[in-house]
Amino acid sequence: MKRILNCILILLSVFLFSSCASIVSKSTYPITVNTTPSGADVSIKDHNGIEVYKGNSPATVNLKAGKGFFKRAEYVITVSRPGYAAKSVPVTYGVDGWYW
Repeated sequence: MKRILNCILILLSVFLFSSCASIVSKSTYPITVNTTPSGADVSIKDHNGIEVYKGNSPATVNLKAGKGFFKRAEYVITVSRPGYAAKSVPVTYGVDGWYW
């Protein structure tokens, strides 16, 4: 009887302490782009070079934090305006600690 109770306790513990990270963390996060002067062209491309956003500053864009299990998302934000040098900034999300 004690052995069966221990097995049930172990199985219950495994069930309760194993969970999905998406339950406790978000899959998208907002990125805000502000420029001085405002009105600059903003382009955001993902790791494949596909443009996921095109618009003007100021802008707030929700970006996916991951590109699959245990794979972080990577983006490049490019800001340009006539008369100013274009600037590209890489954005890389990390793996959420809830996975571990």
